[in-house]
Amino acid sequence: MNDRSEVRQVAWHEQIAVAAAYAAVWEVARYFSFSHWMLPAGIRLACLLLVPRRYWIALVAGEALPVMTNGLMLIPQFGWWYGLFASFPVIIPCIPVMLWLRRRASLFLPDGSVNMLLFGTASLVCALLAAIVNDVMLAGALWPTEPGQAVPYVRLLQAFFAYLLGSYLGALTLAPSLVALRLLVQQKDLRTIWQGPLARDLALAAGFLAIGAFGAAHLNGAALMACRIAMVLPVLFVALRHGWHGAALCGTLASVALATTSAIVRDPAMIQAQAVFAAVLSTILMVASRRIVATMPSPATLPLRD
Repeated sequence: MNDRSEVRQVAWHEQIAVAAAYAAVWEVARYFSFSHWMLPAGIRLACLLLVPRRYWIALVAGEALPVMTNGLMLIPQFGWWYGLFASFPVIIPCIPVMLWLRRRASLFLPDGSVNMLLFGTASLVCALLAAIVNDVMLAGALWPTEPGQAVPYVRLLQAFFAYLLGSYLGALTLAPSLVALRLLVQQKDLRTIWQGPLARDLALAAGFLAIGAFGAAHLNGAALMACRIAMVLPVLFVALRHGWHGAALCGTLASVALATTSAIVRDPAMIQAQAVFAAVLSTILMVASRRIVATMPSPATLPLRD
């Protein structure tokens, strides 16, 4: 699979439809996000991986609309610097990176597996760019305005790593599952998937994760940390049975369950658990991507057109 297909003119109503759909999904994802679990990063990455390049201008417009609206509303509260960078769509600096990557590598390898080198590089670089933009935005709100005040370098550094983790984990939460759904839908109809063994195993994993999330509400300390880390076990189970696409879909469920175990923003224990979860999930996805699933569709049947 590659991006070498023909380029055609796109009607303006198609661009508007793509922009409106992306803006709506992006805003919903933002509503459920926090600094160390940023779901819009997953929506952004999935679109830049799967959406034809002729619609990328529409993606920029779709992200700019909610971002600029929210940013401008925050200027009276946090100042013009914060509002200016809060109004900056992170997709803009991500586009040159993704354009360079998609021109040099395919998302799907000839054997039908996912190119995790491309996926991992894109996830990390886009997360880094998002962390930089968000940290500069925060600096505008925290920077001292009077002589003698200390510059909050430590706080900005902590926030940077929280934003980096949030964007990377947000990408891992949604982008792999959206890519996997693209593969599965192309392979067979949704009804077959819904009634198949993958759906049953995902339901079993969801039950385990729901029990874990409920139990986490009654735990603390080391027991709570162990419960949070154990949420990666269903992902491993589904990955062993269904390969990369099963791991991707179960990873979304596990990440959501993990996020529900804390109501405190920037809880250090939660951030540690999410960092471990992100590392383990990345490893599972990388290993599972090399396991060739016999029923996976050929990349030739999944063109990414420009």
